[in-house]
Amino acid sequence: MENENYPDVAIEIDRIGERMIKLLAEADAFGEEAAEAITLYEKRIGITMTELALGREFDVEGTKIKDLGATNRPALAKCICWRELLGKEKAERLYKSFYAKVDGLKARLNSKQSIFRRLDSTP
Repeated sequence: MENENYPDVAIEIDRIGERMIKLLAEADAFGEEAAEAITLYEKRIGITMTELALGREFDVEGTKIKDLGATNRPALAKCICWRELLGKEKAERLYKSFYAKVDGLKARLNSKQSIFRRLDSTP
């Protein structure tokens, strides 16, 4: 005797699988976006720290910033490169959020498959 919930669970498994396939098709784009943002930030920090060491003055929201020595240079560079840091942080959060969604779908799929197996073995 076939369980009446059997077709519904099978359909739900298919839907989750299709959603995962669509989501995973976007994985490369998320990874590439994060890599580009991180690389841009690291490059900009390196250039800014070098320019600070060489005596360049920066204007951050109307405030003139000069090198205050090697100890403070990384903090100054982050302040100067705040836009790139923001882009990097957003890209990293988006990337982590993407994989959290994938993990959530995997958990749902796993639970539905367990239910399906149980229904399949129920006489």
